[in-house]
Amino acid sequence: MNSPRFANSVVLVDKMNWRRGFLRLWVVFSVLWLLACGTWGLFQWHGGIASRFPVTDPSGLKFVVTAPVGTAKEDVLYFVRNSDAVKRWQADCSRERAVFCKKEIRVRMPGVLEKAVQFLVVTFAIPILILVLGLVLGWVILGFQKPVAPNP
Repeated sequence: MNSPRFANSVVLVDKMNWRRGFLRLWVVFSVLWLLACGTWGLFQWHGGIASRFPVTDPSGLKFVVTAPVGTAKEDVLYFVRNSDAVKRWQADCSRERAVFCKKEIRVRMPGVLEKAVQFLVVTFAIPILILVLGLVLGWVILGFQKPVAPNP
């Protein structure tokens, strides 16, 4: 570098922009995370997130119970015997046999929507948590920097 060719040239050494780099890394991670969660969810729910069980009670009412995948038939029957919604239908239809009492009555067990909501919360919470941790870590690291002295 002592040659006359480089004598008048100025060498600029740029500092790395850590904030921009980590933000871009977070964006890439978040996109990959969302794609992975979406793919996993698609394959998990391709067969359906819920199963349907047809159940007829002793009075002849036909219920179609929507339950989470993997629910045992015994659990569905227990739900039909003890559910407030089913008891309301039975009480209403025992008083009067309306047209809607002759059709299949759809009832949903708890747990179907809760699993979907839980999946969505985890899917979006992980990238947000990493962003917040990165911001806090950056704030802490900035606290250790030497103060810049003003130029006289």
